[in-house]
Amino acid sequence: MSKNDSTFESENLIYRPIEKGDSRKIVEWRNNPEINKFFYDPKIITMDEHLNWFEKYQNNPNRYDYMIITKNSHKKIGVVGLQNIDHDAKSAEVAYMIGEITEQRKGYGSEAINTLIQFAHKTFGLRKEIAVIHKDNVASSQMIQHIGFCYKKEEYAKNFDAYQRKTGMIIGIRVDGNDKIGTGHIMRSLAIAEALREKGAIVIFITTDKTPRMIIQNRGFSVISLDSDWRFLNDEINKMIVVLKEYQIERLIIDTYQVTYNYFNELKPYSKLYYIDDYGDRRYSVDGVINYNITAELSDYQTLYRGTDTKLIIGTEYVPLRKEFQNLKPIRIKDNIKNVLITTGNTDPDEISTQIAKMIVATKKNSHINFHFICGHFYKNSEVLTHFAEKYQNIIVHKDVQRMSELMLKADLAISAGGSTLYELCACGVPTICFGIADNQDEAVNTFAQKGCMLNCDYKSETFYEDIKKRIKYLNRNKDKRYELHENLLKVTDGSGVYNLAEKIVEG
Repeated sequence: MSKNDSTFESENLIYRPIEKGDSRKIVEWRNNPEINKFFYDPKIITMDEHLNWFEKYQNNPNRYDYMIITKNSHKKIGVVGLQNIDHDAKSAEVAYMIGEITEQRKGYGSEAINTLIQFAHKTFGLRKEIAVIHKDNVASSQMIQHIGFCYKKEEYAKNFDAYQRKTGMIIGIRVDGNDKIGTGHIMRSLAIAEALREKGAIVIFITTDKTPRMIIQNRGFSVISLDSDWRFLNDEINKMIVVLKEYQIERLIIDTYQVTYNYFNELKPYSKLYYIDDYGDRRYSVDGVINYNITAELSDYQTLYRGTDTKLIIGTEYVPLRKEFQNLKPIRIKDNIKNVLITTGNTDPDEISTQIAKMIVATKKNSHINFHFICGHFYKNSEVLTHFAEKYQNIIVHKDVQRMSELMLKADLAISAGGSTLYELCACGVPTICFGIADNQDEAVNTFAQKGCMLNCDYKSETFYEDIKKRIKYLNRNKDKRYELHENLLKVTDGSGVYNLAEKIVEG
């Protein structure tokens, strides 16, 4: 392939082959002492030396370098490339330089490396990438591990560490998150994506719009926005087919309730399809059905998919918990409740948290208990909770929580809406009062209660808030009951479910 044949782009960046006309800018970056101190050879180079190198580079079939250009300002900000390409071993070393100091630490490095690997996989069939990072370049070391590279223990070169990533296949995840549906689907898809990446897959997220982009990119994954309406998936079919073909996506995981029979039928010729199905009430034309919920065993998937080749990935052994909830030391049950964690979903349109806060304030007997409220990403009434927190010392508000596990492990009791949070609480062993907000959550919270894992309350009941108050009082007085719940919670998931799930998807 000619070095001038390849131009590609990502969400925020454009990549084109470096040209002779880029020489002055590259030399300027290369000679910046804040940058060249991390090079193999940190000496200052002249323009003539660079031009001599460029002439040799033009005839080198084992190296390809690309100028990184921002889409919004068309500004050159750095270089990303492949070097020491071994076409037989399907391996190469990846390298990058964000030369414009003002553009560093904006996520451009990880976006560029991710995109380059996708390009290299399609263009050269590369299956193994190596990154060599100076030991003092902490930011680059953290970034390269953030996007799935693993430290190689063997010595590479003095003052340098080597990291490796093996690429097995390209997997897409079609998912949405916004102020209407929250970010629950995004978070569980991210957990699956991280497990798939550890197995060597390139994972690309595909979303309706850019609303959840930052959440996804902060975890080191590429995002493609379709500019469509999340409610009407049929209208995006043609765009999805283009993405599947262009990125050569071999597996597509679909995590949205807006699917239709036609959506699956139209996409099936272009990729293997895996649907995260929280209902289990109808059969779709897919290669795999995923339902990790505690209610999955109650759904008759065997009958639904009898006579088909659809793989059934069903049961709590596949719960996709995030890394922070894996291999945890669960909480210890104390004599009395000191800290209560309250999480009512990412949007909380009915302001359940606010009502619970009012109930707490009105119940003076709870003044010795600290109540920790979680304000989700799209929670719009946090100022009301903040007002309570300013006035009452036992009400604490947590916004933009980065590690939920740390708060859960400090809790003696949780009050939680249904959804993936319940399984995270299981991993932590936190006795929980649960309730369903959406209709699809009711069966799950009831099943948790029937199995003796949690106490549940009926959100539709007129006595809902009074019932929560009674259960707090009951559990505070009954350590044995809290311990019983704790033991049953730990039986639901051991945290390894996401790897079991990833293995099934990679197997195909």
